[in-house]
Amino acid sequence: MPVIHLLLVLFPIALIDSISPVRIGAMVTILCADRPVRRAQAFIVGIFVGYFLLGLAFAFFGQRLLEIDLILDPTRVNFVIGLVIGVVLLIIGGRGLRARSVEGEVEVDPSKSAGGALVTALVITVATAPSAVPLLAGINQILKSQISVSLAYLALVFYCAVYLTPLVVLLVLRVVLGERAETVMKKLGAGAERWMGRLMAALFILLGSANVIDALGYFLFNRPLF
Repeated sequence: MPVIHLLLVLFPIALIDSISPVRIGAMVTILCADRPVRRAQAFIVGIFVGYFLLGLAFAFFGQRLLEIDLILDPTRVNFVIGLVIGVVLLIIGGRGLRARSVEGEVEVDPSKSAGGALVTALVITVATAPSAVPLLAGINQILKSQISVSLAYLALVFYCAVYLTPLVVLLVLRVVLGERAETVMKKLGAGAERWMGRLMAALFILLGSANVIDALGYFLFNRPLF
């Protein structure tokens, strides 16, 4: 898979992954508190570092799995993994559409330091790691592409950078509008439980369907979607 093609595949996956009520809710809380810009910058750095390390862990175990001697066709295994990931995403998305509220919220560190925001970001990353199924889908695409290790690192950096999009947009909005942005932030925070969880669930179903179709296309017609 050419690198440009891989990045075009990773871009929508990372955007879907970025719709996280927990992270966005924590960012809104930080931006509505004292010293918002510095703390928000530290929070974004923490999310990036935490998610990059999580991606490396997923990639390491995925690569070890593909190197098992009993596996004669790593490409076929990649598509089996993609099929499983797709089914899991469909299940999570279906449950999310039926849920009435967002679960698993994490409290923001009450301290007003940038260090506290950084720690909060890392805690959130660890706490929400079991639900990072889109990241698994992205890592599977990177492994399936069979690109060099250095390009794989860059692809993961690209994924994590796209993943930060909503947080960066909120920070820019706060910097440009100043205190006037707090009204928008508070409305966004209040609406997170009502619509953001359902949006994330719907996008999970979309991504899950794409993974299932991709795998079935390979197994049935030898023509994967991606």
